[in-house]
Amino acid sequence: MAKHHNPKRERFCQEYLKDFCGKAAAIRAGYSPKTAANIAWQILNEDKEAQARIKELTEAATKKAGIEAEDVIREIAKLAFSSLENFVTITDDGSAYVDLRRATSDQMAALTEITTDTYVDGHGEAAREVKKVKIKIADKMRALEKLGLRFGLWKSDAGQVADSIAQAIAQIQERGSTVPVRRDNQDRVSGAEQ
Repeated sequence: MAKHHNPKRERFCQEYLKDFCGKAAAIRAGYSPKTAANIAWQILNEDKEAQARIKELTEAATKKAGIEAEDVIREIAKLAFSSLENFVTITDDGSAYVDLRRATSDQMAALTEITTDTYVDGHGEAAREVKKVKIKIADKMRALEKLGLRFGLWKSDAGQVADSIAQAIAQIQERGSTVPVRRDNQDRVSGAEQ
């Protein structure tokens, strides 16, 4: 596919790939910071040419990096379906200790931090060396959310908010009311142009 016919929107598409933040991409592409969020929403949700261009650029970048969509999904799934059960042993008295010997490399991929703290507890002959191991697992909810979005189980929060606002506006308009619109620093006016 060719570049977007609108140079500013083409720049938006290029910038969007940097961090997938629509507002930031719009600002970097030269749109006003005041309108950047709205412009980004319009481009990402209504501009079919931009959507196709972003998809094309994303596919080219992943191909260049040697990354397939399945690889990314597989890695996210490792995080989403990780469990503390893979990293601890429960004793007969119900206490638990970290035991990484049974963890597979796929399970270990979910760990973001392992901290070991060794110290001496007690004095004299009663002193004993204590080793505390602390582990952190990746954000499971975030990984599940990403998988859910990928497989179309739900929309992103931003999309749900936008849909809710659009529905509210439609309901107001169905009742024959005008939607209040704020224009810069002016007082609220009706939805009609003044």
